[in-house]
Amino acid sequence: MENEYSFLRPFSEAGQRFVFNGKSLAMVQVDDDISDFLNKVKIHGIDQARVIFGESRGKECLETVLRQIKEMMRLDSTLQMPHHPSIGTNSSVDIHEVYLSLTTECNLSCRYCYAERIETSAPRFMTKETAQQSVEFLISRSSASHPLTIVLWGGEPLLNMNVLEFVLRFTSGQMQRLKRSVLFATTTNGTLLTPEASSLLARYRVAVNVSLDGDEQCHDAYRVFRSGMGSFSSISRHLPSYLANTQSYFPEFVPRARMTVTHRTSQHLFENYRAIWDLGIPIVWCKEVDWVAGDPEYVLNEEDFSALDDQFSSLRKFILEEFDSPRARRYYPQIWWDLHGIHQRRAKRYTCGSGFRSVSINTDGSLSSCYHLFDRLEFRCGHVSDDFIPITCYQPEDRLVDNMPACNHCDIKYLCSGGCVAKAIAHSGCPTIPSTAECRMSRVYQDHCLRLYASLMVSPQASTIRQLLSISPMHFAGVAHA
Repeated sequence: MENEYSFLRPFSEAGQRFVFNGKSLAMVQVDDDISDFLNKVKIHGIDQARVIFGESRGKECLETVLRQIKEMMRLDSTLQMPHHPSIGTNSSVDIHEVYLSLTTECNLSCRYCYAERIETSAPRFMTKETAQQSVEFLISRSSASHPLTIVLWGGEPLLNMNVLEFVLRFTSGQMQRLKRSVLFATTTNGTLLTPEASSLLARYRVAVNVSLDGDEQCHDAYRVFRSGMGSFSSISRHLPSYLANTQSYFPEFVPRARMTVTHRTSQHLFENYRAIWDLGIPIVWCKEVDWVAGDPEYVLNEEDFSALDDQFSSLRKFILEEFDSPRARRYYPQIWWDLHGIHQRRAKRYTCGSGFRSVSINTDGSLSSCYHLFDRLEFRCGHVSDDFIPITCYQPEDRLVDNMPACNHCDIKYLCSGGCVAKAIAHSGCPTIPSTAECRMSRVYQDHCLRLYASLMVSPQASTIRQLLSISPMHFAGVAHA
């Protein structure tokens, strides 16, 4: 029973009491007695909580609370889990997603960049020949039963525009001939996102993530050219044409920014969200820095995580207040991004399919389980001219969050899914021990999402939010561009 209770998260928000069941991903509103008892369980454990609560509220009240909690725990307990991944034999491997590294070069020298710390003898740029060989390999090793996702990667992928355009054109032609689906994505620093580049990406329906850390001051503190000059003005100059091309050629895609949070910027998260929204990008997703272990200028400490709690609280308050203004629809995309998984009770059992469903193809055509690990020989998975060799240094089944001891009793494990494999390896040398900083960041962010969801579900706009969170991304564009 102790194990079952560990998945129940009691919290108060918007003047109401709630319990989130981390096993079923169900959230329910509860009375003061249930909330008080579960808070005591979190502090004292189930046995001691029974004694303390029974002495203060009486045996009859305790029995009523226990009965109500038992019923609550049965609520929607038949949650359907995603398919259990297995690596099986080499012939059974089915690649769903690939990171295609077009170049190891970048025109920026971001001070916290993980790639700056990787030594490699790989060619600086992928050739068209290697790119074609890679695409042909992927088509042969992926199933027609689902789309193949190709993420155009770097370095800065737009530095190799000739090969990038070749990959889009050649892959689209091949998949059209085979009557199969392909999805393209990329992450760019935005400095080369010229009208011509954004038009090409939009016409091939490439989902673009722009790396943007907030307002000019926060962004330029770290994301600089090799000369030391900040990159914010260069990015903001290209954004209007990028947004216009996206709306013209790829209207169902909602533009998004990837914000890196550091020690120096943690106290500005709320204003940085707003700065990016004001630039016309509707969705912001943020990640911590933990590749530069031990560097106090970048890595978040406990004071920073406490500050982030306050920043997310300000963000929730702002979003809720905006529902009384004509600008409310402007924030629907962010709400959808943060909350649709909770609303649809979408359990995540593993973060990525690194090494069995997802691979990285390096500039020389060699295969790695992850682009973060391509310099580590033990994570090599073959070559596009040869075959895919499943890695043996760890078993993907071990990376199921249910099989990770550190996550056994975590009440958000099906929202977080255990974190990044590569970060775990970089910090502990073990893929099943999550990065401490990433774990802490995940708890802060998921707490924000759960509290925002609870607040919205008891607000006058609850029916509007339920409708918003029930639609699919392909029907979301009308909201995003309204």
